[in-house]
Amino acid sequence: MVDSAVAMSKRSAPFKIPAGWALLTTAALCFGYLLWKQPASPAGQVQKVPNFRMLDHQGRSHELYYYRDAKAVVLFWQGNGCPIVRLSVSKIAELEKKYAQRGVLFFMVNANPQDDLDSISREAEEFRISLPILKDETQFITSSLGVERTADAVLIDPKSWTVAYHGPLDDSLGYESQRSASSHRYLDEAIDSLLRKKRIKKQRVEAKGCLIDLPDKNRQISYEKEVAPILQQKCLRCHNPGGMGPWAMTGYPRVKGWARMMEEVLLTKRMPPGGTDPRYGRFFDDPSLSTEESKTLLEWIQNGCPRGQGADPLETPLPPIEEWPLGKPDEVILLPVQSIPATGIVPWKLLRIETHFGGDKWLRAAELVPSNQKILHHATVDTGRPSPQFNMETDPSLDRIGVFLPGLTAGVYPDQTGGFLAEGDTLHFVLHYVTTGKPEEDHPKLALYFHPSKPLHRMRVAFSNLLEIRIPPNKSDYLVKGDRIRFSKDVLLYTMCPHMHYRARSFKATALYPDGTSEILLSVPDYSFNWQRVYRLKEPKRLPAGTVIESEAVFDNSKNNPLNPDASQWVSFGFQSFNEMLALFVNYVELDDHTDIH
Repeated sequence: MVDSAVAMSKRSAPFKIPAGWALLTTAALCFGYLLWKQPASPAGQVQKVPNFRMLDHQGRSHELYYYRDAKAVVLFWQGNGCPIVRLSVSKIAELEKKYAQRGVLFFMVNANPQDDLDSISREAEEFRISLPILKDETQFITSSLGVERTADAVLIDPKSWTVAYHGPLDDSLGYESQRSASSHRYLDEAIDSLLRKKRIKKQRVEAKGCLIDLPDKNRQISYEKEVAPILQQKCLRCHNPGGMGPWAMTGYPRVKGWARMMEEVLLTKRMPPGGTDPRYGRFFDDPSLSTEESKTLLEWIQNGCPRGQGADPLETPLPPIEEWPLGKPDEVILLPVQSIPATGIVPWKLLRIETHFGGDKWLRAAELVPSNQKILHHATVDTGRPSPQFNMETDPSLDRIGVFLPGLTAGVYPDQTGGFLAEGDTLHFVLHYVTTGKPEEDHPKLALYFHPSKPLHRMRVAFSNLLEIRIPPNKSDYLVKGDRIRFSKDVLLYTMCPHMHYRARSFKATALYPDGTSEILLSVPDYSFNWQRVYRLKEPKRLPAGTVIESEAVFDNSKNNPLNPDASQWVSFGFQSFNEMLALFVNYVELDDHTDIH
């Protein structure tokens, strides 16, 4: 093409084009082609969208890269009270309806620090917003994508997770003005072009909307006074020498070396694990980071992990772990040595040990202690006499007296309560081990502490366990209602422990009161089989006689679930991890009208 142009110029003009011009023309054409093929950020570079997980206004968890099968993903920034957003609701609803059948997913995102999930829910109900509104609590995604105003939209190509278009829906809305029709339907045109693999004419258009109060990018964050204390409080329980974490936070160099990985797991909420919807319940031993803690860590990492001045708190060795922090136990039960292979999935270890203490005992504490914290993921201890058709995971004659979880404090019963251990009872252990890449061993032991006399209340266990589970193949959001726990007397509720397997996606427990009202007690939007947790209420919950606790769960039997053994199979109830369960264990004490304990 360049040679033809040169030949024509020779016939029509008396001068010659220098040879270098042809080379420059060819280079310009190639460079222009590259720009045409690649969506560009304002800086002229292809912008990759990092993976993230956020809660929506209805308490559901969404991870961006989970939707890798979508043809396109649209994020539209919403803000309570923004006139332009409110006028855009019907427009984006029409776009969602138009493109849903073509594999395009639409989400709204709220990054306003003044808007919480409850107020967003009220705004969505009032203005009939049907799309999920994701809450960007840390504002990290909003900032990294260069979004500064509401009513801004980002079109993402899931094939490369890059930004294909960034700007308003169209040009019909302005500040205190609107036109009856738009002359440029920017987002509509960009989606069409992306789906047809054609050039997007307008890749970046300035949006009009309400300014978002974003964090100061120049804020100086102190490693010594801000970052290290968060890591000490929330991370060192596992990330210590000999702990379960794969690496130990022993000082600034180690933390900086792992900083990019920390950013990834913080954005996707893989760490810290076992988070709940913060609107429901307050729990002991909660490893979750507050919004401010997450923002501090993410901003510090994004700014290059400055060391700053001052001491390094992480270099101070942790005090040696006391073998028995509660004092000398009344009884210590040694379990057999457990040998764990280097790799693979280890079936749960199920052990039984008979007890003979010379009479009935009342427990004030029980502490299960592994010799190798790196491999014991979690464990439970139940006591009781099994029925003839005994199964230790479901037998109603059992009481749970002990639990081991990484970082969990010793299992001390609340004041004026205790667990009952009858003479001759059998202890039933369920041990869940993980592999580390080399053969390992663990020699766990159980410490028991007894009350000198019978306490005022016996801590009891109740549970529901749904036996009729049938999850269809290739279903990503399959809702299942569990069996109910009913209380015939007034009780104080202390703990809740949901249990499901590989296909579990979320869990919720709701109290249905005898007066017809209801209350969500626990919501785990991103349930993970790999992180079993006992949720211990900071304040016990009084439930009147006639209260029912109803559990429900969403299961993901699709190929997008990374834990799913086989998405093509129907899944039914069973005790193996490739089967499925929907169980809820609760600890409680029974009360009378004159009882009040704390």
